[in-house]
Amino acid sequence: MFSEILGGRRLRSLARLTVKPAVPPRANPMQSRIAEAQSVEEVFRKERVGALCRARPATALAETPLAALLELLRGDSGGCVVIVRNRAPIGIFTERDYLDKIAGNAYPTGTTAGAVMTTSPRMLSFDQSLDEAIQLMTDGGYRHLPLVDVQGQLMGVLSVRDIISYLAAFFPVEVMNLPPSLGGDATRREGE
Repeated sequence: MFSEILGGRRLRSLARLTVKPAVPPRANPMQSRIAEAQSVEEVFRKERVGALCRARPATALAETPLAALLELLRGDSGGCVVIVRNRAPIGIFTERDYLDKIAGNAYPTGTTAGAVMTTSPRMLSFDQSLDEAIQLMTDGGYRHLPLVDVQGQLMGVLSVRDIISYLAAFFPVEVMNLPPSLGGDATRREGE
C-alpha cells in the first residue's frame, strides 16, 4: 500500500525488510517503537502521525492577500499554507495549487487566499496511524494533510516528505542505495 505513494517499485522491496531489534534504538523520539516492531507495515500501523508532522505549519486567513500568501509559501512553509478560521483548517494552499492556479495567470489586485485555496481539505486526527495517513494520501493523491485535535484545531501538517524522511531514518543504507530511477540498473554507473 505505501509503496505507491513512496515511489512504487523502488520501495516495494522495503515492505519485506524487517527491523532488527539488535540495532540500538536511535535517540530520535519518532523512532521509539522500532525495537517492538517486526516489519515496516507494523511500524506504520503503530506510529502516530503526530510524532512526525511539522508542528508549526505556515497558516493564513482566508482574507490574506495573494501576495502575502505567496510569500508564506516561499518561506519555510514545508510546501503548503493552511488557511484557518479560529485555528480550524478551512482550506490549504500548496505548491501544486500555485502551479495549477497561479503560475502564468494574472490575478486582480485584491485577490485573497480564500479565492485560490483548496477548500475543505482532507484532515487526520493527530493520533491516527501512519498507515491510515499513507492510505489516505495514496487514495486521494495528497502530498500534505493537516492534522487536527479532537476540537478540530490545527496541530500540524504531515507531508510525503515527512514520511520519506521517517522511512529513510530506519533504513538509511537501503534507501540511499536505491537506483536513481524506477527503471534504473543498480549494477551500472549512471550515464554508461
